[in-house]
Amino acid sequence: TYTPPPTAIVGQLIFKVEYCELDPRAGGAQRSAMVVLKYARHWVRLPTVHSNEHAVFEQQFTFGVTEVSEPLTIAVFDDPQSRLITSEPKFLGLTRIRPSCLGSNE
Repeated sequence: TYTPPPTAIVGQLIFKVEYCELDPRAGGAQRSAMVVLKYARHWVRLPTVHSNEHAVFEQQFTFGVTEVSEPLTIAVFDDPQSRLITSEPKFLGLTRIRPSCLGSNE
């Protein structure tokens, strides 16, 4: 079988969440944010942030960039598991950022 040669890393993509706050639901019910990062074939799920907390994450995620057109996908969900509700996480939003759109150290 043919195994393609490893792709050279052309840079690093560093992601850090500094602040996370969600608006309450209708009726004032609180939300709990669950953030999922995907870059190429790598996935990271950040710890759930409760809406009454103003979280500052000291975690930093570094992805090796092999293709600058490959987007970093950031998805945000309302995590019901943190409130002992038996339902699936509710999708709140998604954004994609391509490393080719970023300058150095941005």
